[in-house]
Formats: sequence, C-alpha cells, structure tokens
Amino acid sequence: MLPWVFLLSLATSISAQRLSGQVGSAFFTTTNDHVAFRIDNEAGEMVLGGTLGLLVGDMSTAMECSDGDLCFSFANGQRLIATAEDHCVRIDWEDDTPADEYKDCFQIENGNHWYGGGGQRYQPWPIEKRNVTNAPFVAQDMLGMGEYGGVLEEYWLSTRGASLHVDKQVPLFFSIDTSTLCFQARVAFPFRGDEARLGYFVCSGTDMLALHNANIDKFLPKPSGIPDELMFRYPIWSTWARYKTVINQTIVMQFSQEILDNEYPNSQLEIDDKWEPCYGDYYFDPVKFPDPATMVQELKDAGFRVTLWIHPFSNNWCDSFDEHPQYFIKDSAGDVGLTTWWAGILAGTLDPTNPATVQWFFDTLNALRDTVGIDNFKFDAGETNWLPLDFVIDVEESLIPDGYTKAYVEMVAPFGPMLEVRVGRATQEKPFWVRMIDKNSVWTGDIAGFDTLIPTLLQFGLIGYPFVLPDMVGGNAYSGDEADKELFIRWLQVNVFMPTIQFSLTPWDYDEETIEICRQMVELHATYADTMIALAREATTTGHPINRPLWWVDPTDPETFTIDSEFLLGDDILVAPVVEQGKVTRDIYLPVGQWQDEADPEHPTYSGPMWLTDYPAPLNVLPYFTRMSP
Repeated sequence: MLPWVFLLSLATSISAQRLSGQVGSAFFTTTNDHVAFRIDNEAGEMVLGGTLGLLVGDMSTAMECSDGDLCFSFANGQRLIATAEDHCVRIDWEDDTPADEYKDCFQIENGNHWYGGGGQRYQPWPIEKRNVTNAPFVAQDMLGMGEYGGVLEEYWLSTRGASLHVDKQVPLFFSIDTSTLCFQARVAFPFRGDEARLGYFVCSGTDMLALHNANIDKFLPKPSGIPDELMFRYPIWSTWARYKTVINQTIVMQFSQEILDNEYPNSQLEIDDKWEPCYGDYYFDPVKFPDPATMVQELKDAGFRVTLWIHPFSNNWCDSFDEHPQYFIKDSAGDVGLTTWWAGILAGTLDPTNPATVQWFFDTLNALRDTVGIDNFKFDAGETNWLPLDFVIDVEESLIPDGYTKAYVEMVAPFGPMLEVRVGRATQEKPFWVRMIDKNSVWTGDIAGFDTLIPTLLQFGLIGYPFVLPDMVGGNAYSGDEADKELFIRWLQVNVFMPTIQFSLTPWDYDEETIEICRQMVELHATYADTMIALAREATTTGHPINRPLWWVDPTDPETFTIDSEFLLGDDILVAPVVEQGKVTRDIYLPVGQWQDEADPEHPTYSGPMWLTDYPAPLNVLPYFTRMSP
C-alpha cells in the first residue's frame, strides 16, 4: 500500500453537453470526439494525461450512466466506466453490442520515460527509444517477424510515478513513440473472439519505485522459490554455439575434458540440439550416442551434472509423428495441426492444454532421467508463432493465443528448479530460470546483439522475472558472425554480476590471456554468488529483481532514467561494464551514496551523484562499485 490515502470522489457537471468527473485523483472530461483524462499524484501534480475513446466517434451527446464510480455513455451504445481500486483507477470500455475496436492513448511529456512490457526487438531502455506501431502484444520468437519476444507482461511504469496494467483478456495492439503510448483493442489475428474489450488500470504514486512496489502486490506474482543454487555459483556449459547440431558421444566427452583441463568450474553440461535420431523421438540417437547411460555416468564421475535440450515439436517424417498423434495440437477438423519451426517445415507440436499430453510428456522425460541419468532439461520454444494456423486448444478464447505459452510453462514446471525456459506469460511465480532469446555475436545494431543484454535483464526483472539466464557468452555465432577476443571478454564481463553464466564458445578458443581473464571473471562471479542467492530469496517476499536499474537507488534522479549500460546487483553493487567496441575507457554515473571502487580499491570513495569521465577500463578490467552508505 502506498503511503498516502487514496480518496474517492465523484463530481459530474454538465455544460454544453460536456461531462466531467473525478475518481480519486483521476479526472475525466468529455469533448466532441474523445474523453480527456489525467491522473495526479497525492501532491496534486499531474503524472499522466491521455485521450480516451479515440475510435468511439461522436461524443457530443454524452450522458451519465450508473456503472462504477463514474460512467459516461455515448450515442453508439458504448460506455466508459471508471472505478477506484487501491492506488489505481480502473477503466473499462463496454458496449451494448459487440464492439470492433477501442483505442486509448497517453501523452509522454518531455523528461518522462517508460519501462516495461517485456522482451522486444533491439531491446530499448527506456522503451520509447524504439517506435512501435500497432504491434500485437503476444509472445513470439522475435528473431523472426514479431516485435515482442516470449517474456511479456501488460505492465508499464513511468518515471513520473504513473503506471498502466492491461487485462490479459484484451486483444491488445501496442504503439509507442517519443510522444505517445497507445492501447488498441481489436479482434484481429493473432487474437480470436467476436468482441473487442479494453480494460486496464492506471495507477499513481509518490515516485516510480514506491508505485512499483505497490504494483508488485497488486499485479505481479512473486516467485514461490528460487532456482538451483549451483547454477548461481558456476557456469553452465552448452554444446550449442560451439558445435551446433554436429554432436555425438565422443564430442561431448571431449568437450567435458577441455573444461576440466582448463580448470574451469561448472554447474552442469548441457547437451543441446540433435541428440535425437529425429526431432520428437525423445531418445538418444544410437549411432551418435551408442551408450548414453555410460556417457552420463562418466560425466557425473568427472563432476558434471547433465541436462538435455527439449522442444515440443515432431517433424512429420519422424516416427514419433505417427506414434502418438493424440498428443499434438489439432486443427478444427480434428487432424494434427501442422506448423513450421526452425528445424522442420511440417511438424506437429505438443498440446500443453491436453492433460493426457502433459502426463505423457512428464512420463517420457522422467524415463530419460531414470534410464540415462539425465539431471534436468533446457526447454526451448513455447512462443505462439509456433502454433498451427487453424489450432484448437483448451484455453479460454479471450486468452488465445498467449494462453498456450502459459500452459507450456505449466507443463514443464514439475521438472523443478534446474530447468530453464525462454518464455513467460503470467508465470512469475515459477522458481526456475527464464532465458534470454538467442543473442547474435555482434556488438550493436542487431535484433538481439550484445548491446541488448543489459536492457533485457532490466526489462525481465521489472515485469516480475528475477531469475534471468543470459544467453551464451559471445553469442551464438549465427550467420557467420563470430565473437572476437574483445567481444567475448566484454560479453563475459557484462554477465559476471547477472544471476548465472552460460558458456558454449570457450575462452581457450582464443588465447592464454583470454583464458586467464575469463577465469578471473568466473571466480569473481562465484565470489558474489551468496549475494545473488540471498537476493533471489528476497525476491520471493518482495518481488524485487536481483538486478536493478540505477534509478532503484534514487527514483527522482533524472540522470538515471536513460542509462542502459549500467545496472545494480541489489541496492549496493553498481556494475558499469564496457559495452562499446574498441573502448578502454567509459563514462560512469554513480547515483546518490558513498561508492567504493572495487576495481581500484585504494582510491578514496566517491560521493554520488556524480559522473566519472573516461574511467580506465582496459580489457582485463570490469568496473564495479560498492555503496558503503546511502
């Protein structure tokens, strides 16, 4: 609850057929073609203004109605209903007959910035840095054509102390630029139904952090536990980026031996793509892996746990496609619905809304654990763009398509805290890792390049997903792009104070200096693992992210609002890695507090707020600071 009393009042006046009313600190006034809106903070300062009902049409004959705490009705039968609730006002558009669409917009004033929504192409921070026009707000693989990725929440927070939270049943198309943020509800692909509805909360607070804390309790479920602790401490090693699909038992064992020979620690070794004979078989290829149980036991004897890449697809030329069609998503004719994914032109995909599928999937993967000794799984996909076009699933129609993504996470959840997913839709309570989408091995200017790591980390944490698994150090080496030595080391430095580290490309792919610098960085991460685990436990009661934006220390400091290359671990460790190619210095902002330079501990403490210009950061230096006092 915010530290101020939210009062409810309703004052409606009629002047020249213009209606006005107040609900708490929100004010509404009709015009000929829209409803003017504003919401104030407790000091009476406007924190957000808007224009509502932009597609309603003629409002010149608006009338009062009796719903909610304030209600305006219009000639075409549509009604705007406002209701006070906690520190928010709820706004609903309703219609006597099914409406085609609604549109409400909010102004972004100079100096005001917005965060939230979730994973996005060219991940911006703050989000108005990237123009978006009528993008369907659904979980998609943004490496394809979607604007948004697989980890989303209809929640946005502004630096002025206003927030927006849209109902999940809304067929939402989202727009934003530097001056305007808009919601449009429209029943069009990829949504279903015969009626558009628009319902959301507008909230205000003393500042954005106080508001966000109140919103966590209202909108964002807290994690029920924390992920596997060993994965906080030591790196995951994956076969994917280094070997792609060219793996076998010999390669896996050689890879593990390289890790041991170079004296790097591990939390587990992950066997990625193409361990099956055919996609969807869920057993080891007997040619490539003649004795997987012995392989796994040898890996365990050497100190590795072993995880396995899992996906929900079965290509139609694979035996599995014909062996269990009852477990795939069907089309409206009752046949297996065919989809296209990155490793198959025609494939079935498991139906996580079918209880029989969920049980079969659980039993099948548990058999792998029992017979081969696999410890856990990396679950890939789950976005809605992998659904067949004419799909039928057991989800409330108003929650299609993202109800599929939520069901997918629910299906894999029983495998526990070691698992990882790359999607999240209303699943913040799950105590396991949420992975960033595959990153490309480029510095900048890419849909998902190196420069998107910190903005993505901050976005995930803000919308309630604190257990972020960054993608592989150095990226995935797609399309001929390969991380050079500088990019690889800087990438690892960005990861050091994130919750976990994942390697596939290796330090010994470069030179001795890289091996030594990276070993130091891995050791530094392990040094702070207890801090990360403590913050993870804190998240289960507070909902706070492990890694936080700089404004978390002082939500009134405008210098912090647009910084996207620094972040916090908790409240007291500030990380400022080098993120620009060829740079060996950088400017660093220190917010309020006394800051100890941990890269140069002999230096006197700095008194923030202040900028450090041209701070020296050669390739072996990761700048970070500890706040000694507020």
